[in-house]
Amino acid sequence: MSKPKILLVDDEPVVCGELSVYLNRKGFQVSAATSVDDALELFEHEAPDAVITDYNMPRKNGIDLLREVKARDKLIPVLMVSGESDVRIAVQALHEEAFDFIPKPVDPEALVKAIGAAIERLREVRALDGTRVMKALYHELGGSGESVSLLTFHRALDERIKQRLIEDIGNLLAKNVLRKKAILIFKNVDYINNVGFNALVEIVRNLRAQGIRLVSAQIPSSILNYITTLGYVEYFNVILNLDEAMAHLADK
Repeated sequence: MSKPKILLVDDEPVVCGELSVYLNRKGFQVSAATSVDDALELFEHEAPDAVITDYNMPRKNGIDLLREVKARDKLIPVLMVSGESDVRIAVQALHEEAFDFIPKPVDPEALVKAIGAAIERLREVRALDGTRVMKALYHELGGSGESVSLLTFHRALDERIKQRLIEDIGNLLAKNVLRKKAILIFKNVDYINNVGFNALVEIVRNLRAQGIRLVSAQIPSSILNYITTLGYVEYFNVILNLDEAMAHLADK
């Protein structure tokens, strides 16, 4: 079994170094950052199972990081560490859906126990949630008797779901259950990165290779901005309104 991956964030390099060595010895794979911006970059590349962050850091603090992590993946547990005596910070952290609040000076054994509980909870949630990335439904186009496949994505599109996403599409193609017209629906997607985007490009290419006509609809502004910036609006044949997308395919 692979080691659980931990992202450790503290603006004091000595603290990062000491805790990293300790947690590595306890069986974790640790990546460390000394700022929120560096931590977010590592978060996207390393896909950690849990984040441990100090609260009091310059420019952006632990609450800022907590919010950014939850915006990318709501399931990832974040443990907040602080030497502040004010319980206000603990209350705010828990209100922002931190998994736990750990006071400084950190008790290493208590920290390991808290990390273990966080990762176990993550596994339980993922087992209940499944790794469902996409749901396939069908909808009749007007009164023609012809139907369209509605492929709705339910998770952030990143490296965590790339393989499952490609497998799901492959299974649908192998079963020959997809209609010849399909709409990709992104209304439940709140985050995408380069890995997820490249997976989408591959999926669209595979579907079109099977003669399936595609349009994309109900795209949140953040995802649309991402696609637009990369110049892929026409590639994904974006039609924001679902009814208009239906009408567009009905006319084909």
